Formats: sequence, C-alpha cells, structure tokens
Amino acid sequence: MIEPNDRTARQMARLSGIAYIRGHLALDLALELYCEEFHSGAEFQCRAFDIQATHTQAFVFWCDEMAVVSIRGTEPEQLRDLLTDIRLTQEAGPFSSDHSKVHRGFWAAASSLLNEPEFLPTCWEATRIEKPLFVTGHSLGGAVATLVSASLAQETHQGLQLYTFGSPRVGNHGFAALAAYATPAHFRYVHADDIVTRLPWLIGLYRHTGILCFIDNGMRLSVRPSMWAYYVKRYKTALSGLISFACRAFRDHSILLYIAATAAQQEEKENEHR
Repeated sequence: MIEPNDRTARQMARLSGIAYIRGHLALDLALELYCEEFHSGAEFQCRAFDIQATHTQAFVFWCDEMAVVSIRGTEPEQLRDLLTDIRLTQEAGPFSSDHSKVHRGFWAAASSLLNEPEFLPTCWEATRIEKPLFVTGHSLGGAVATLVSASLAQETHQGLQLYTFGSPRVGNHGFAALAAYATPAHFRYVHADDIVTRLPWLIGLYRHTGILCFIDNGMRLSVRPSMWAYYVKRYKTALSGLISFACRAFRDHSILLYIAATAAQQEEKENEHR
C-alpha cells in the first residue's frame, strides 16, 4: 500500500509555501535556505515561470536528490472569485476520454503552463539522471498541480509523486478514476475545517482525487481516515456557531498551518523512533 513520507510531506509543504514568494532573488534565497535544511546545502537549479494570461506562476527546482514542480496557490482576489463563481463549467482535461471532465478554469491554468515552450523541457532536464519527480501546490496551486501531474504521468515519467495541500476538487468521477490510475502516489492533505477543500460545492459533479491525509485541530495526521471519523472531526466545530465555524474554515486554509502540521508530524515520528 502506498503511504506518504513525513519528511517528503514537510519538504513539499515548504516548497508550496516558497511558490508564493515573488522575485527571483527572494526565490533563490528561500530555496538556498531550504537546501541548507533538507539537502545539506547542496547546489540546486531553479527555473521560474509566470504565465500572465492565466495568472499562473510556478517553478521547477532540482538538485542531486530530487526534482520538484511547485505551483503557486490562491491569491486573495482569486479565492474571492473561486467562492463566488457559480458557472463551474467543465471540459475535457488531460485524459482523452469522454467520461473525464475537469473545471474549465483550473484546466486553463494548467494548460497555459504545460504549453509554455520551456516548461516540459525543463522538467525533463531536471529529471534526466533518473531522480524522482514531485509535483506540489497549495490551494488553487494544488488543483493545477493535480492536472499538471496527470499530464506529466502520461509522458511515461516513472515514480511521479503528487503532494497537494488544501486543494479544491478538480474534476468529475471519470477524471478521478483515471487520475488514480495515472498518479497513484497522490497524497491530498486537508487541514481541519479548511473551506477550500469543500469547493466546488456541486455534489456529484466534482470528486476529490488522491489518498486523503487529514490533519485535525491538534495537528495529528490520519492517513485514509474512516469517513465517520473524518466527518465528525470536520463538522463538529459547526456546532459552536456559524461565525466561529466560518473563521476556522478560512484560517485552516493557511499554507503556514500546513507547513507547521507536516513539521510536527515528522518530529513526532522521529521522537517515536528514538
């Protein structure tokens, strides 16, 4: 059975957070600090992409140990659009199947990145020495990462792993089934009452993908939790009142909490083995 790696989850959460940093110098500095912590200060390379037409930003990072595609998440105005958009239309996505449909806006963002002339060549350059490829993203970045990884997986890249944090639903049941086959190592992290993971709200039209990794309010991780335990923990805070529930729902979406939770999980496991 495929299981998430605690250290890798912590790395991917950190890199998803770094994707929010603007400016090449600031990005390089953040990645240098990241490498000092996780890769013993190893040399690295990075190529950033900024697709103005769809407001999609991402970077490809690689060192001797791994290659990572990290996609920037939701800006405040984009989150507002996501919450108020009632169209939620679907179209064919990365799979050539009439049964597979995905969110049109998410696919437009993913397609703009995949069609950027230097993006795929950079991915192949980053992984040319048979190193693992990881794709990650938080919020809207997680949705785009899901679609990008499905496309990359069809390019016969072996061992691709996908870590998403606070991602909304991406496509219908047909897409979810094909994505499970194409990217079986998809670990979908959900923190407590994170509201974005409940989007879009059209029940039946959108399905989540990946292996659920649920982080409760005490920062305890459950991989593949029972649906009973999952829903009880997620909705019991609603009993405290709608205002309190709404505040938690937005607060729990923060990438900083996902970074803290994955760090706490790794430290807990390390302490258990001492």
